[in-house]
Amino acid sequence: MSKWEDGLRRLFKATPSKDIHGTIINVMKGTADDRSAALTSGALADTGLMAGIVAILRPPGPKDVDALFWTEKAKYRTFNLRIKQASALGLIGPQTKRNLTVIREIRNVFAHALIEVTFNTPEIVAACNEIALSTNAQFLADRESERRTRYRFCYGCDAVFRGLLGWASLTLIFGIPASKPPNPILP
Repeated sequence: MSKWEDGLRRLFKATPSKDIHGTIINVMKGTADDRSAALTSGALADTGLMAGIVAILRPPGPKDVDALFWTEKAKYRTFNLRIKQASALGLIGPQTKRNLTVIREIRNVFAHALIEVTFNTPEIVAACNEIALSTNAQFLADRESERRTRYRFCYGCDAVFRGLLGWASLTLIFGIPASKPPNPILP
């Protein structure tokens, strides 16, 4: 691996900043364009999946983490494969798996569409309406008139990011042995 590739990997694996938990909410409420908001929020939901998978599998070293996610032949190299693995490990239940599938598809449209796409694009609105939210998140999203769809998407991503990152952190802090949880961490 080249020096620049090592440098980028170090950035990705750096200890999270203390305010990382508020990132999606800040992006959701901020002035970033919809494409940036979708890509950032979707990427952080994906990061939550990785944190949960690592908390259960507990790879012995950094090269083993690389082998799970970041090498050419990594077992969980894509968002889709990480969703499937999180479900198989019992981290997420059927509702969250479906939410993540919708989030992944929406994120892919924002990442790759060659036309202008926003959270007001009818197809994006229809897809975001498929994301099941907690009662509180639903209440907050419904209070938004102009940015309701953006809020739905971001709250869906935030539930996964903070839910799994928080759970993974607690398992490591309290030394809970690596094992499949008895119930999904997220429904």
